[in-house]
Amino acid sequence: MLGYLAAQTSRIILSTSTTLITTNDPVKIAEDYAMLQHLSDGRMDLMLGRGNTAPVYPWFGKDGRQALPLTVENYGLLRQLWDKRLLYEGHRVVPDCDRCGAALSSHEVAQGYKDVDDPSIYVRFPLTDDPTLSLLVWTTTPWTLPSNQAAAIHPNVTYAEVDAGGDRLNVAKALVEKAFGEGVQAVRGHAAAAARNARA
Repeated sequence: MLGYLAAQTSRIILSTSTTLITTNDPVKIAEDYAMLQHLSDGRMDLMLGRGNTAPVYPWFGKDGRQALPLTVENYGLLRQLWDKRLLYEGHRVVPDCDRCGAALSSHEVAQGYKDVDDPSIYVRFPLTDDPTLSLLVWTTTPWTLPSNQAAAIHPNVTYAEVDAGGDRLNVAKALVEKAFGEGVQAVRGHAAAAARNARA
């Protein structure tokens, strides 16, 4: 969760709340903290504690009556890692999710990647103020189309009207050739505001 928040924000300070040093592996705490610190550009606070809820200890194979000795032992190991300069701020390549930007765990990466052919289609969204003119949309998730209510356009993109075999289509001006092939000319170009009344 914190990895996702770190990837989606840029200013808020993130905190682990209380990380139980008694029931967690101190090496894993260090690794996780370093990863979160990297993703958040240094906005991560780590709070360590021994906790005061004895019933959770058996979940981790620990004895709640040993909370204090466990705290001293695990904090001592964490301190050794720090003193040996094995904990440091640095940079490393982190695989991330294309969908949400959160870091992927080693388990997720180990599942492997493969190239697949995803279905994609072009769809026309008629404009509400001129049904003879449509916004051309390309999607790689055609199964979501039945629930679409509208199409989003970028306010800073210039759109072009193209005559495609008698159909008047609006498309981002920079993508005219990619969508229609070489030699196709835009009838006219216009700002995004002129294309904003698209409907599904």
